[in-house]
Amino acid sequence: MFTAVIVACQIALPADCLTIIDNRGPYKTTARCEVRVIEMVTDLSAFWMKQKLGMAYRSIECVEGEVHVGTPT
Repeated sequence: MFTAVIVACQIALPADCLTIIDNRGPYKTTARCEVRVIEMVTDLSAFWMKQKLGMAYRSIECVEGEVHVGTPT
């Protein structure tokens, strides 16, 4: 099982980062997880552009197993 996880940081404050964990997964295959992570990146990018937030992706990955809030990735 694989969970989509994204870490994104503000461009102006690179130490100010968010960890976004998919709440629809986990997925049985990495292929399905990768499809989901692309959906998430597309949605997040559109949201941040609309809000005029300069964000940069530090990590975009599918992590093996379930990942919960507060769980180190």
